[in-house]
Amino acid sequence: MKSNASAGFKSKPIPEGIAATHGTQPTIEEKKDKSEEEQFKELEEEVHRLLEQSATAKVAKNNNDALQKAKEAATKEKKIRSLREQTGSLDQVNIDLTFYVFYNLANMYHSNGLHTEAVNSYTIILKNKQYP
Repeated sequence: MKSNASAGFKSKPIPEGIAATHGTQPTIEEKKDKSEEEQFKELEEEVHRLLEQSATAKVAKNNNDALQKAKEAATKEKKIRSLREQTGSLDQVNIDLTFYVFYNLANMYHSNGLHTEAVNSYTIILKNKQYP
């Protein structure tokens, strides 16, 4: 019967007034420090949000805002790559995210009439053999 006691079962039920005061404290504590991988994941999610905002602005025919969001996403993605390089985890770079950032940036340059910059972004995509 020891296994029942350790699981919290008792032969007599606890009265309601006492149960309300004893069982309300949370037993799980939140992590105070995030691991490096969690920080990278949050940065990648931020890049995804910026890319979605850029695409939404493009659909709404707000090309300048779309370009600004695409540039912000590119800046944050470069920050992720440099941080990964510093920590020695460059092999874990999200290639699909990098591809999408450059592709979106090239599209936004093109939609704003900045054809030279668009060609430069497309060239980066074509020269990298890792992209899909």
